Amino acid sequence: MPGSARLIGAVYLRPADFVEATVAAHFAPVAEAFRPHLEAAPTRIPFRVIAWRVRWCVFGTVGAMLAHESPPFERDPDDLVAELVRTLTAALAV
Repeated sequence: MPGSARLIGAVYLRPADFVEATVAAHFAPVAEAFRPHLEAAPTRIPFRVIAWRVRWCVFGTVGAMLAHESPPFERDPDDLVAELVRTLTAALAV
């Protein structure tokens, strides 16, 4: 994940404007595709809180993978997605 490592490194080294523009360019289309579904979910959690929980889960997962930590599951992409879904489900539960 050399490109991802550069992005994470830039987050720590560049001003907020660079980070916001880079994240918006790469993640905004995906976020906008999911937004209507998250907003329609039957929950008492405000959308802005849901959005931050999703960010924490996704960027935490990316950070852990880049740090080469050993997760308690296989690094197979299907296993990683399944674990991320379990984590997000728990994070979005009320």
